[in-house]
This record gives sequence, C-alpha cells and structure tokens, in this order.
Amino acid sequence: MRFLIDITQKQTQGVQKQIEKGNYSSISQFVATAIENQLMLEENEVDELMPTKPGEEISSPQLIKETSAGENSEKYSLINIPSFNTTVNAPAFDDLVFGSQGVPENDIWLWGQINKILPVKIGLRILHQLLSTNQSIGLDEFLETVADEAALIGDKIRSYEKQNSKMRGEKISAALPDWNEKSQNRYKFQFMVYPRKNGQLDGAMALMKFCNIYTERKKQMIGITEQGLKFSTIKNPVLDLNDLDRSLSEEESIFYLNHI
Repeated sequence: MRFLIDITQKQTQGVQKQIEKGNYSSISQFVATAIENQLMLEENEVDELMPTKPGEEISSPQLIKETSAGENSEKYSLINIPSFNTTVNAPAFDDLVFGSQGVPENDIWLWGQINKILPVKIGLRILHQLLSTNQSIGLDEFLETVADEAALIGDKIRSYEKQNSKMRGEKISAALPDWNEKSQNRYKFQFMVYPRKNGQLDGAMALMKFCNIYTERKKQMIGITEQGLKFSTIKNPVLDLNDLDRSLSEEESIFYLNHI
C-alpha cells in the first residue's frame, strides 16, 4: 500500500543525512522504522499482552513477575535515597545525535517517539538510587537493572489501571516496559540512553541532558547531571505518594517545561 505524505525541507535534509551515514538504506526504510517505533509505543498501552507477530505465542517472560511491585516502587522513594550526590557534566550539544543535523540547538525538537515523561523520570530515579554517593556506575549494569525495575513498577500501575477500568487517555503506564525483550530494549534505548557507533548519545534521558556517559578504563560509565539530579529530587506522585492516577506533579511539569 502506498501513502503520499508531506514533510518539511528540514526533515528531508535530516533523513537524507541519516541515509548518507548508512543508518538507513532509503527514505522508505526510515519511514517504515519510524512507523514501527510509534506502533510499538501505542501497542504498549493495550491491557492484554498480545503476540508481537501473527501466530506467535506469548512467551513466559512477558507475564507479570511474582514480585511485590508495590514494594519495588517504594524502594525508589526519595526517603530511601542518600541526600549527598556527585554529578557529572552535562553532554555538549555536539555529543548528542541532534548535533549531526546541522540545526542550532534552540531550533531542535525532541523526537515524536519521546511522548511520555514518566518513563524517563522513573529511569532517572533508579539511576539516582543506584549511584548512591558514587559519581558513576557501569552503563551495562544500569541498563540491565533499569529495565527490570521499571517493568516491576509498570506491572503495579497496569494492575491498578485494569482494576479501575482506566480508559486509554487516563492511563499513565504507556511506554513503561513489560517483560518482553523487545519492550525492554525499546525502553532502554528510546527512553534511557545509548551511545551510537559514532559516539553520539541517543535516548531521551541523554537528549534531555539528565545523564552523561564517559569511558573509564575501557568501560562505559553513566552518571547523573546537575539538572538530572534536580528533576530526580522533585517528589513524584507514583514513586513518592503512591498516587497512580498522575504521572507527574505540577512542580515536575513546571521544571520539565522550563528545562526543555
């Protein structure tokens, strides 16, 4: 099936640069990838965990783990995080994937796939606690931990939403991972952070300059920036108040809008 779409000259140039870099073979592949990413996000809001392909069985890792998700979310309450923290420098604009687009930073828009902030806030709070009083931890260690911990919190929210017959527009669980590998990878690389082959950083947490990555003894390390620390230490309805009806507090929303 064919569709005719209109995109701006700036978007055309950006897509062409990605093709020239070898990240995509054609505009069609770029658009197909963007559509697939968005569909995955939308499907993540469905109550039932559907097979990822026609005829594919649901594997056991997709099922909700028999763990106290309530205790898990409380684990990341501010009362359980040390008050002293060491931050790292924020990534420079050229260190982000945005820097390769030839567009001034003030003219940049976040990707449309980054359409939820709670997944970023949860990941940031998990990083905050894992760091404790350290300046950084191993990137691989963080990514493996954050996906599982966020899935447990997602289980708690999805269970609450199902019990209370929440409608699509009322749900706050969208984009939080479940136990499916694709869902976890999407969370880690779309809402957290990962370095591309050229060294530039991608993922919402990095693009928002809430974290940074550097290499120490040939090992990639991740730390929290000053702005990331400020956002993390603002009370969150889910993590600090056990309020599963709201994704962000008014103070968080104001901070986020001013920061962006």
